[in-house]
Amino acid sequence: MSKRIKERRKHLGLKLDFVADRAGISKGYLSQIENGHRGNRLTYVLARKLANVLETTPDELLEEEAE
Repeated sequence: MSKRIKERRKHLGLKLDFVADRAGISKGYLSQIENGHRGNRLTYVLARKLANVLETTPDELLEEEAE
């Protein structure tokens, strides 16, 4: 999930602080999410907010990553 969020943000050319601000979270918190320091725990509400900013769906962000 964290990798998917970071890749999507970069694909859209969005800065970390822009996405964090639009999702209503701190830049530091988003950085922790993107770098896997928050584990794979993300509330559906926050996933929905991030998905909205990243122009995707919460399910796409929350999908298990293939190993």
